[in-house]
Amino acid sequence: MREEIKTWNMALEDVNKRIVHKEYGFMNNLDFINLLFNDINTGMQMQIYWRELLQSLHLASVTALMRNQKWMQGVYYGTDYNNYIVFAASLRGYLEAFVDSYYSTNFKFISIAENFSDISKALEGTLDRPFYSKEFEESLIHYYSASKTANTKSYNAEFLDPLTARKYIDAFDLPNSELKHQLYSELCEIVHPASSSVKCFTKEDNSGLYTIRTVNGKDSKLIDEMLERYSKLLKLVFKVSNAIPVVNLKTLNCFKESCISSSYIENSLISNISVIPGAWETIAKKLVRT
Repeated sequence: MREEIKTWNMALEDVNKRIVHKEYGFMNNLDFINLLFNDINTGMQMQIYWRELLQSLHLASVTALMRNQKWMQGVYYGTDYNNYIVFAASLRGYLEAFVDSYYSTNFKFISIAENFSDISKALEGTLDRPFYSKEFEESLIHYYSASKTANTKSYNAEFLDPLTARKYIDAFDLPNSELKHQLYSELCEIVHPASSSVKCFTKEDNSGLYTIRTVNGKDSKLIDEMLERYSKLLKLVFKVSNAIPVVNLKTLNCFKESCISSSYIENSLISNISVIPGAWETIAKKLVRT
């Protein structure tokens, strides 16, 4: 697992160097509502709506990769320098960041592929009927704007309320993810801190008189034990956490819109190692059919 962490860290550093940063523009909510009730043609309404929605997905996918890189850098540092506390804190941060992104952006590329023709017409301004996606819209607003501290209550919208970390983790329900809560609990015990954050610096002896001795150098063994215990789950987390934003960006590239294009993703190392073989081909076939 140490070598895999090194590879993921290298791939995420590579794609973050390639990112072409964009500025996203969004119409004021009141202005858009006025647009809906004025005599503006449906084509223009749908063009604005879908362009902004796809920009939101692009923003979510790019920032997911950027955030993954920061946490993976910490995970790699922890393994490379055998620092158990840094490793656990960074892995916990990575897991929380991933399930947050997963909750809001998972498999959006499938919805886009299935509705590619209508969305393309919307972007061209030629769609002649209303076509909205409430779930798509609210989940992306949740990703960017949900906050416990920001003043969001005035909107009276539940999707602006952040969930607890455990509820985000519940949403990650792919096969082989059964140990997610057990892993998260262990990481929390080390980071919060609880006894696990102390016992990594001690050695106990029950052979006679019960003794506790402070020691150094347990980090490498503790890291390897955790990596072995959760290897199947971590391999899944690292792959899915990067595959989803990568495939979202590859799907958005199919629209040939500069505001949502990311040509750099096509030949990146992260694209080569994160996308499950055959997954992109399946999406591409859906795009062709629609």
